[in-house]
Amino acid sequence: MKKKDINEQVARFVGKSPLTIKGWQTHHPVLWDLVTLGAFCKENNLTEEEIVKLIELKELIRGKE
Repeated sequence: MKKKDINEQVARFVGKSPLTIKGWQTHHPVLWDLVTLGAFCKENNLTEEEIVKLIELKELIRGKE
């Protein structure tokens, strides 16, 4: 997904303009990362429990490499 599309999606979720989100990307990159990850999880209906399970699965796979 393009950053422009991500910014528009995040803007809808948080009630801000895409330009505001683009500004976060430039001036507050950590905030932008967190908000975009949260938007991805929300869009895909991932619960906190599912995210924890995905992390555990990732760690399990890495342990077998």
